[in-house]
Amino acid sequence: MRNATAPVFMAFTTIRKTIFTANKYNTIMNTRIIDRDLTKQAPHSPRERISGFAIASRAVDKCRASLAGTLGEYHYDCPLDNMLFSFKGINGAQFKATVQASKKYEDVGAWLQTNGTARTPAEIKI
Repeated sequence: MRNATAPVFMAFTTIRKTIFTANKYNTIMNTRIIDRDLTKQAPHSPRERISGFAIASRAVDKCRASLAGTLGEYHYDCPLDNMLFSFKGINGAQFKATVQASKKYEDVGAWLQTNGTARTPAEIKI
């Protein structure tokens, strides 16, 4: 006798894979930067991307929180943030100046695309 839950499990697995694939390279589009109080709310996931760059949205949230004094237990310019900075050939101070001047996440993404070490879309996607 066949297991009656097998088709349901397979359908769930297929849906889960589809959702993961759709969100794997998700991008924040036309989103105003809202200063998050990281003592009360977590920053974006490092998987959320700005202009294709992983870690960037989280680094923006932590940078803005550090400027506002609401960083909590998080750290800006930490080893995770530095993975993005070293990939682009920039430093935390340059990124901070850009974040201070930006009103939208896309502004930071555009800056990342045009500054630091040039990267191909294939390199960015990885």
